Amino acid sequence: MEKTEVTTIEIALTHVQINLVRESWRWLNFNRPLQETAVRFFLDFYFKQNPDCLPMFGMKTVDHYNKAFSIHALTVMHAIKYAVEYIGNPEQFQRLFRTVGQTHLRFGLTDLHVERFLEQWLAFLRANDAKVFDAATVEAWNRAGRIVVSQILNGMHTKSPPTTTENSTVTGTTSQQQEDAAAVVGHQVVPTMPEIDNNGV
Repeated sequence: MEKTEVTTIEIALTHVQINLVRESWRWLNFNRPLQETAVRFFLDFYFKQNPDCLPMFGMKTVDHYNKAFSIHALTVMHAIKYAVEYIGNPEQFQRLFRTVGQTHLRFGLTDLHVERFLEQWLAFLRANDAKVFDAATVEAWNRAGRIVVSQILNGMHTKSPPTTTENSTVTGTTSQQQEDAAAVVGHQVVPTMPEIDNNGV
């Protein structure tokens, strides 16, 4: 079936929903280091539904993970951080997530992988404090996630060549934010990230 390119962002969030996403994200980061969130999400949720994605993270099984996995998983969390930060102005991260879609094709990413990522991320959120991630908050995350998914899929199916890391930074950002955005697109590790050992789960 021919893919239909998503040319506009069709899903809008209310101010209340934006605040629900941002506040629950702050809670998650306050109660757990971001790298721990990354490891737990992928090992306990995503890989259980998508074991074929293990090689993309330099792994054969979930029993033994390495530095490549730690780097990649944390980079994904930085992408989520950007989704949260710019969800009130989705056009600002539109180009970033389209480029993510374009660059991930070479790793074998499929539409199903992207759709399942959102499904498992919502399941991961529900597994946390139910008072924080109640039905309204999870639905707000779902709407925000649909925006990101639409842009990643758009990037995967566009005929234009992938945007370079240099041109993929988001307008109106600080130099540090642009460096982080480049890391998200290029699968580069954030320089200050400590290693996670295999006993960290």
